[in-house]
Amino acid sequence: MNNIHGEFVLNKKQLARFKSEISRSVTVPGLHIKTGFLSIIVTLKDEKTFVFRGNSESNLLEVSAEIATVHSDDWDDADWIVLDTKGVNFNNYKKR
Repeated sequence: MNNIHGEFVLNKKQLARFKSEISRSVTVPGLHIKTGFLSIIVTLKDEKTFVFRGNSESNLLEVSAEIATVHSDDWDDADWIVLDTKGVNFNNYKKR
């Protein structure tokens, strides 16, 4: 993760928290955001890597539409989708 506290790898506790928090996010069809310095790189078990990019408040994240497991007609043709984190601020994560 790279946020206002620098670049670091999440520990097991933080990773569990991240999974829980990101799973509550919802897509925002048709929205485009100006991303800031927040970036989260996720590598899945099959070695696919995805980058989440966030705005400065980190309440919105942009991610490749390839990661989606459920599809919507509102963004099926989109390269990127925007997620509303429902108030989660990923800038609260710090190196541990």
